[in-house]
Amino acid sequence: VRVLARVRPLIGLEEEAEVPCLNLPPGGTQLEVLLEPRALLTDLSRSRRRTIGGCGGSRSSAALGDPVRALGFGDATGNAVQTSTRHESRTFSFDKVFDASVTDDQVFSELEDEFTAALEGESVSILAYGATGSGKTHTVSNLAERCARMLDRRADALEQGGLRLEVMVQIVEIYNEQFRDLLTPDAASREPPRLKMAMPSSSAILQGAESRSISRDCNGGIMRSLQAALRFGQAQRATSATS
Repeated sequence: VRVLARVRPLIGLEEEAEVPCLNLPPGGTQLEVLLEPRALLTDLSRSRRRTIGGCGGSRSSAALGDPVRALGFGDATGNAVQTSTRHESRTFSFDKVFDASVTDDQVFSELEDEFTAALEGESVSILAYGATGSGKTHTVSNLAERCARMLDRRADALEQGGLRLEVMVQIVEIYNEQFRDLLTPDAASREPPRLKMAMPSSSAILQGAESRSISRDCNGGIMRSLQAALRFGQAQRATSATS
């Protein structure tokens, strides 16, 4: 098991924050994370609104590791008002950390051995975990697109040796503790499927979920057919907040 971390680019008020939400210590295997970034961004938003309203103010900056940050706001008379907000951080260790400048191709290159192992018959699982908006779907979707190209190239090589590559695709999601089959049209309006894990051969499948068999015989070949299935499933995902 390997645990990797990827940092997405800063967005919105994150770019203006004097105290960064994330810090990457030297070495490329650790992340220092602000435990309550929402409080920091709320402070920044309030400061901006007061400045736009014509009240003067100043703020002092501090490093992420500094637990106390002094905030200076202007009151209704223009006098500075000093408050202190505690921003604590925690450091997490990983096998590797990708900073925001790393491309999707570089991430795929790091995981290429896992994809090759899957093609050789090993059981491989790639799990993306993180908060809403952290880039899980972006990363996994781009990995899948590049995997489709790899499968297409591998199918060419196998055919030259008289072998045929066939890929079975299932796409499901768990949303509000219910399964949704994303390869079934109108998945959101259907009853949640009753799924059961089964291993009739060397591969695990979900009984009760829609399956698509993809090979070189499909219109568009393996790469385009697999990409089409992924995009179909992606379009059916739930995008609202969970309860």
